Amino acid sequence: MPARTLPNLSLLAGYDLGEDGWADDMTLNLLKLSVLTQGTVQEKVAAEPVSPTAGDVILLDETNATNPNAVAVYDGPTGEEAWVYIAPNDGWLLYNQAAGYYEKFDGTVWAELETGGGGGGAATPVVTEVSDAGSNLLALQAGLYLRFTATAAKALTVRPDATEPLPANGEWHIRNVGAGDLTLVEGSGVTINPPNEGTLIVPVGGTVTLKRVAADEFDLLGQTAAA
Repeated sequence: MPARTLPNLSLLAGYDLGEDGWADDMTLNLLKLSVLTQGTVQEKVAAEPVSPTAGDVILLDETNATNPNAVAVYDGPTGEEAWVYIAPNDGWLLYNQAAGYYEKFDGTVWAELETGGGGGGAATPVVTEVSDAGSNLLALQAGLYLRFTATAAKALTVRPDATEPLPANGEWHIRNVGAGDLTLVEGSGVTINPPNEGTLIVPVGGTVTLKRVAADEFDLLGQTAAA
């Protein structure tokens, strides 16, 4: 009989003896097991990295024109690597290393797995010092308490998801402790909504939280310079 597709991971099995294509299908079977069993991905992005490294595993989001929501693996013999695309099934879970949470596929999009908190309370944000006068907001900083210590005017740029994919519902806690204002800069296509009667300027001693509310859109909460 011809090979049949097994449930859940869609592995192929049940080959006839000598059936054509067995070797390629079995290689894909083993790749799926390697990637999806206790699976992790490096990040979720709209498009494949321009310069990937062998063994890279990423999630493509729902906006990808060719392989939306695919698990993309850069794999192959040395020097012949290419992207392999695995279509997800409803209910798959993968750990997003950049965002620091599990992504669940609901049949339409990958999104953060809601755990309900379990009654244990929120994790304590880790204090991280930022000493540069000019820096970019990073996905790996989500949930951290960022203390800007440069002793002059400083800027924090929020780049678009196409450049720096930031986690859905991500929060960044920010305090300006150095001399000189801290200005939040909107990258191309990015919108930051200031507090009522406020601005995107955090004065010395000011504390704010930047909350991602949609793709390339953020709310700024806290103490900023008056408009």
